[in-house]
Amino acid sequence: MAWHEKLKARLLVPIFIVLFVSMVATLSWLYFVGRERLLERAGKETALVSEVIKAGIRNQMMGKSPDVIQETVRLIQQEAGLREVSIVTKKGVVAYSSREDRVGKKMGQQSSTCMICHGSTGQAEKHTIVMKEESGERIFRSVSPIENQIQCRSCHGRDGNLLGVLIVDQHIGSILPDIKGVQKSLVAFGLITVVVIGGILFLIVETQVVRPLRMIMEGAKKIRAGNLDTRIDLNVRGEMSELGGVFNSMVEGIGERIGEIEEKNFELVTLYSMLERITRTINLSELRRIVLDIIMEMLHGVEYGVIVIRLADEERVELYSRRVHDERTVDIAFDPDDAEAYRTSISPAFMKMWLAGGLTEGISTDGESGLLLPLVVRERSLGFLYALKEKGGKFTERERAFMHALVSHISVSLANSRLYTIAITDELTGAFTIRYFQQALEDEVEKCQRYGQKVSLLMIDLDDFKSVNDGYGHPAGDRTLRDFCGLARDAIRDADVLCRYGGEEFAVILPETDSKTAMVIAERIRRRTQERAFAFEGNDIRVTVSVGVACCPGDGANVGDLVSASERALSRAKEEGKNRVVSW
Repeated sequence: MAWHEKLKARLLVPIFIVLFVSMVATLSWLYFVGRERLLERAGKETALVSEVIKAGIRNQMMGKSPDVIQETVRLIQQEAGLREVSIVTKKGVVAYSSREDRVGKKMGQQSSTCMICHGSTGQAEKHTIVMKEESGERIFRSVSPIENQIQCRSCHGRDGNLLGVLIVDQHIGSILPDIKGVQKSLVAFGLITVVVIGGILFLIVETQVVRPLRMIMEGAKKIRAGNLDTRIDLNVRGEMSELGGVFNSMVEGIGERIGEIEEKNFELVTLYSMLERITRTINLSELRRIVLDIIMEMLHGVEYGVIVIRLADEERVELYSRRVHDERTVDIAFDPDDAEAYRTSISPAFMKMWLAGGLTEGISTDGESGLLLPLVVRERSLGFLYALKEKGGKFTERERAFMHALVSHISVSLANSRLYTIAITDELTGAFTIRYFQQALEDEVEKCQRYGQKVSLLMIDLDDFKSVNDGYGHPAGDRTLRDFCGLARDAIRDADVLCRYGGEEFAVILPETDSKTAMVIAERIRRRTQERAFAFEGNDIRVTVSVGVACCPGDGANVGDLVSASERALSRAKEEGKNRVVSW
């Protein structure tokens, strides 16, 4: 049996039991009340008949003819359809009776008939009762006293006020059909009432209780199956309607909570993915690119992103920016006071706020279209991050919360990358150290061995650099080395690695580059160096460079062979007259 059928049974069975008991009790009461009223009416009719008979017999008594009186009693009994008519003297003797065998017999005062009048008060009164004869038959018996009236005294003298009683018996069976009719009517009425009320109760329970609960149960099953669009319309009033409303509200609440959980989970997954990308590298240049990629990808409608960070020397800052749908990037280092150097990339007001220590927390700018976030690690400001929505779009609360959660991790990664950059960067020139050179070259040669990607190596030496130190002093030489590194960076690609190999000798690792392309890059560095005048305290210092080029795997299949080949090529460039590029 289904659960809703069991529920209907639990609800309806007790109700039907109570209804049935109540109906039986009510109908029984009505039956007894109706029967008593019918009996009372029949008794009154019998009493009335008794009075009529008594009046008729009185006239016969005045005629002083016992036979006539006897015949009158018999005829009255026959014509009226009575069971028996008797006249009893006050001494209890039956004087006249429709049953002649009873005439002359004496009725004891202890008989049931005599006890009607003499049982309690002893006074003769008119009574009509239902009694049972010795044969077991139930009858109506009317007992009416015969008073000693004035016209009676001619024969009876003043022999008391009572001469005797008239007893009239009537068959009770005459009203039994009426009683049975009442009984049948009540039973029929009861059955019809039970059926109608039962049907109404069944309909009420089904439509107002069971069906709404079934709909709620079916809705709950759909929700359990994952259908959170489920709504129910109970189409009822009262508490069940409120229950349906609560159910729908609950489903909406569950949907909202699940939506929030899914959104939080998406944010956590996204944040984890972003952190994985951020922590994948410790290279500062690559890290800045990854951060801007994240901003462009994850924040809807971002047009422009900027990272400003202090350089290792703490005197200058570096700005890295990019616009959406634009592969070009702006990567410049400048003195913070030189507003013209960065005005086109970032607002001087933002830079001034940061330098003054006023940027301590994220703020919305440009009418909430911009978001300015400080990069802080252990209360030390490293720089700031700026993002701008395109076409006046605004950052949502979720996007701001996401960026606030992400920026702390970006700050830590940038701080670590900055420390690592300091560790692998030559303090004077800003080029990578020879230790980083060895590791980077091993990585590129391994790629060449595993995937067949060519890698080229440039060995660069500034020709006769000792004359610069001797002629202008070591500060001039240091400045020249630093400016040459800036020139070399501009001449190579972003993926290329510039390292200080020692003194005035530098190395450039060119990933995925064959010897022909390497020669082009080397010649570009040589030519620009020759054309450049390095200024120092009013002096124009000119230098040239010699470059040796080697390519893996053609000129060397491992790190040692590749370095040796590029050094031999550099030596040959020196021997052939300097200021030239030679390929091994």
